[in-house]
Amino acid sequence: MMKRKNANKFSFTIRGKGCEPQTYNYTKRTLRGWAMAGTLITWTGLVSGIYIPWGLGVDLATGALWKPNVAEGGVVKVDSKNFKYVVNYSGCPVKNEDDIVTDAKVDIVYLKNGSIIKGTLMEPDSPSQIKILMKDGSIFVFKLDEVLKVE
Repeated sequence: MMKRKNANKFSFTIRGKGCEPQTYNYTKRTLRGWAMAGTLITWTGLVSGIYIPWGLGVDLATGALWKPNVAEGGVVKVDSKNFKYVVNYSGCPVKNEDDIVTDAKVDIVYLKNGSIIKGTLMEPDSPSQIKILMKDGSIFVFKLDEVLKVE
């Protein structure tokens, strides 16, 4: 989680196993105009004939008047309090599908819906299913009535 007051000082690095690190920096933030108006209206007090905006001082100190700038690439507003950072990690070269097939013995499962799944067949938990281990470590399980053929 990142505090609003640091929306313009947000940085993180992603590194895939055996891949180049990629750092993302976010350097922009935007003033929350309606929040400031609400603060000035509701958190201002009259002391000895002088209006003092206490809430403005508190909100500036805590960063409540700021939000990430959605004009900055990769920043997406989810709702009034939540923003998500979407990145395109390109630190790993993508292998050609044919290169993956030649890396080792590969089992191919053809599904009736047209999908083709490549991996290593595993011992199924039930005789009515097929279990296949993918190169990334994920495991898919299909009912036999979903399978067209296995090579």
